[in-house]
Amino acid sequence: MLDVLVLGRDGRAHALTWKLFNSSQIQRVFCTPGNGGTVQIAPRVFDLDPTNATAIGRWVFTEQIDIIIPADSTPLYSGLTDELVSLSGGVFGPPRAAAALDQSACLAKDFLLRHNLPTPRGRPFNRLDIAEKYLASLAMPVLLRSDTPFTDERTYHDRYEALTGLRELFDASTAAGGRGVVVEEYMTGVRVAFSGFCDGQTVLSLLPARVYDHIKGSNGETFAPAMGAHTGISVYYQRLKEYLHQHVLVPVSQALAKDNLPYWASWGSIAS
Repeated sequence: MLDVLVLGRDGRAHALTWKLFNSSQIQRVFCTPGNGGTVQIAPRVFDLDPTNATAIGRWVFTEQIDIIIPADSTPLYSGLTDELVSLSGGVFGPPRAAAALDQSACLAKDFLLRHNLPTPRGRPFNRLDIAEKYLASLAMPVLLRSDTPFTDERTYHDRYEALTGLRELFDASTAAGGRGVVVEEYMTGVRVAFSGFCDGQTVLSLLPARVYDHIKGSNGETFAPAMGAHTGISVYYQRLKEYLHQHVLVPVSQALAKDNLPYWASWGSIAS
């Protein structure tokens, strides 16, 4: 029987807490900061900041929590796994160096390009003048991403509006300590989220999910993350899973290993 702490405040935290609460292998579930859904099924730890790895480590050690499950990468990027590496508790997630790929659009784009992994035509930029020249060379529409957590993403069909948006995103990214902006071609079609479990060598894929995170309007599309998603068990989903596993997740896990970026869930001391 395990005691678990879930870190998060959105729907992912609720889904994880609900699933763990209904597991026969779980003894206690805590959540912080939680939301209206999690407080109905799990105690909330009010005095814990998900980004304070030291405080979380101290609390977990005192309460003898077996494993921490972050609902997003923010606690991991704050050094949660690195902090708890020598303690008896476990963390379901990689160390800070690997978690940075999920927090930085520029680092992620550079990683995909260096390893020739599937990605739209585009580049990360840490200089506005070079980004403007590159944007001028792309056909419309274009997609711009700010290099910040919970990335601001914008689609533009007009080149002059895109240049204005590029400057706004670049300024916002710089002010927030980001590395710049990603400029890339806009890809049409259905958006799919695809996840898996990885121990550093083997990847176990989950079913792909149709994601709804854009609202169409008169000026194009507005990024609206976490609106909703759904999946299924049809033959189509199974075949899509097999294709994405072979052509996306396996090459990504191999690239992570090549860059010496461990991507696994640590249990106890990962040095052992």
